[in-house]
Amino acid sequence: MITNLMKMTTRERDNYEMLSKDSGVRSSLVEKFINFKQGDVASNTFCYVVDTADDLMETANKNVDKYIREKQTEVDYEKEIEKAFALKNESAPSVPGKTSEIISRTKHYLLKPQLSFERKVDNSYFQFVPMIRHKENALTQLHPRIKQLQTEYAEYLKKNPKIEYDMNASVLHIKTPHPYEDEIEALNIDWNKMVEEVSAITSTLPAAVTESEFAFIDKLEQLDQFMIEIEGCKELAIDLEYHSYRSYQGFTCLMQLSTREKDYIIDTIALRSHLHVLNRVFTDPKVVKVLHGSRYDIQWLQKDFGVYMVNLFDTGEAAKVLGLKASLANLLKHYCDVTANKQYQLADWRQRPLPEEM
Repeated sequence: MITNLMKMTTRERDNYEMLSKDSGVRSSLVEKFINFKQGDVASNTFCYVVDTADDLMETANKNVDKYIREKQTEVDYEKEIEKAFALKNESAPSVPGKTSEIISRTKHYLLKPQLSFERKVDNSYFQFVPMIRHKENALTQLHPRIKQLQTEYAEYLKKNPKIEYDMNASVLHIKTPHPYEDEIEALNIDWNKMVEEVSAITSTLPAAVTESEFAFIDKLEQLDQFMIEIEGCKELAIDLEYHSYRSYQGFTCLMQLSTREKDYIIDTIALRSHLHVLNRVFTDPKVVKVLHGSRYDIQWLQKDFGVYMVNLFDTGEAAKVLGLKASLANLLKHYCDVTANKQYQLADWRQRPLPEEM
């Protein structure tokens, strides 16, 4: 016995010492030693195999029974998700029954807009690759590491055309700076001048929706005209409608943009591959972009369109500085005496054409 112990590896010796301290294991070994018969080795081995197979079959049967029981009482998860969303927004004024109807209206028959995207959706774990190729309003050129990552990604796509299904895509870990890091850092606001300009503005309530000039943009020629109209503006108000209810990563469906004179709605599904032109204005430091709670909007713009912002004013952050409740509904009520209607907050913004009520 001592000789055999000396021949053991360290790992085998550790396992032996651990098992030898277990009274159950010790008793079982002693019993087997007492009852051991040299001629029964083959039959004993066969019995062990049979016992093991029986145990595995019993475990499998238990799991099958458990699955059948759970299946019989299966929860309708879609309804539960809708309930959760409704509870989250139950304080918002709405028309009874309408929200659920709007969410489920296109549940079964809407063709996925993602299928028509020129740039295919990447649901892999590949490192995020900025799609920007040219910097508008640039102080410095696009960083070489961004170009390197784009090249590596293009090569990867050639070898893996089904990357949208590849959840094991390699991550390159090429550290890249923000494309507009230098421009954002160089932004210098003349606060005294800004106070003078703001003080000179006559505050007026926005016109009623039915009286405001409005344009819906879903064609390239309309987008070109839109860019001409907004390039002379000093400030723009922007909001996005994003869909993630039936999408792994989600995507931007609409952009609402307002100047002091006109309101625009841009179909970001139809014009998805062309909205990089917004960088001409969105990265212009002389134009103030006004958003509320912009954290996710900024990410969506970068991910979906390669659009960036320089000189951003977030009314949500401003409200916190002023000691006000940061919700948009509260600010609308406080400054404009408008009660926000969140009836369509959970609407399916993928629908085309949009229903009249939306």
